[in-house]
Amino acid sequence: MKVRIYNTIEDDVYKVTMYTEDWSENDIGLMIKFDEPEVDVGGSFTDGESVPITFTLPSQLVRIRSESPLNVAFDGRDYDEPDVYAEIWSSTMLTRITSAMSTLRSHTDDFTSETVVSI
Repeated sequence: MKVRIYNTIEDDVYKVTMYTEDWSENDIGLMIKFDEPEVDVGGSFTDGESVPITFTLPSQLVRIRSESPLNVAFDGRDYDEPDVYAEIWSSTMLTRITSAMSTLRSHTDDFTSETVVSI
């Protein structure tokens, strides 16, 4: 699986559009069995700087395959450094997607089988 990220600026609005694509047959098979992973595109965000920038967006769970692309926009009239907020969101979303995929890939199917009984 790949994550493709587009960053754009229009009228001092910094937009991030994040696509999930090129899904492997194995990942698709796991989603069929165990459901599609979801990530919260909102919640708390912070960077790792010594004087961190922390912000909160409304919580919203989205399915990482069927609800792609994931989007956010930071308006320069509302944020002092909208580009920094966009970068923090993007980095955090990559971490969340990676974690969700690791959890999905850790599932094992010990149930699916075929039993034939001759009587």
